[in-house]
Amino acid sequence: MIKQNVTTLMRAVVIAAACIAMAGCTHQLACKNMSEYKCTALGTVSKPLTIGIVPNGGDEYGDQLIRYVRESLILKYNAKVILPYLPGSSEPVDIVTTVSVKPEYKGSGWNFLVNFPGFLVFVPALNGYVYEVSYDTSVVLEKTADSTTIETFDVPIKLNLRHADINRTWTEVSWLEVGVIAFVGGIAFTQYDTSVSPLVMKDLGPKLGEFLATEIMNRVKKSGQFALRTHPRDWRDFELHGRASFNRG
Repeated sequence: MIKQNVTTLMRAVVIAAACIAMAGCTHQLACKNMSEYKCTALGTVSKPLTIGIVPNGGDEYGDQLIRYVRESLILKYNAKVILPYLPGSSEPVDIVTTVSVKPEYKGSGWNFLVNFPGFLVFVPALNGYVYEVSYDTSVVLEKTADSTTIETFDVPIKLNLRHADINRTWTEVSWLEVGVIAFVGGIAFTQYDTSVSPLVMKDLGPKLGEFLATEIMNRVKKSGQFALRTHPRDWRDFELHGRASFNRG
């Protein structure tokens, strides 16, 4: 009877230790190349613009990314943004911006080694599983005043991610056995973990939206069609009264 109680107690201690270990086997979302998507603004246009966005997000997270673009255009560039913009809408806009996002989500073969034999030294928690999330974005800028295209450009976004959560690291319970669970789990975990997608958009979406908004406004600025300009004959008037014209081309 005593021996049975000792065995039960030892088993309970082992299970408790396993639960504590698994609880600590997480790795918060980290992006190894986020520095590639820092904003490099060339400056703003001289007058707030009204921009209509025609969205094509590809999926719910692409749609959310476009909403973050809208927020940045409003907060950083003081634009009025209509999203979604419907061609022929009664409200006039200066620019129609068609934003198309092609999302793609990938796992990695490295995740097998992370899980097996990596579970022996808690590699999932120390390094995280490897994922790649892409938001290949295409933008078309059109000037509504004369229906001309300002510019068409692509912005490839490819995020090199690390993450681990209990939905996968639970396989580290293999240390109680012979590693079979971690081996099988490692094969399965080479695939992308869909639970990462909302975390990516929550943690990185605002910065990516700001990056895309800046890419858009840089091209609007460089086009010179919405910049502050003073006609030579108005120069004296500008000096005396501080007036200038907003040239829409």
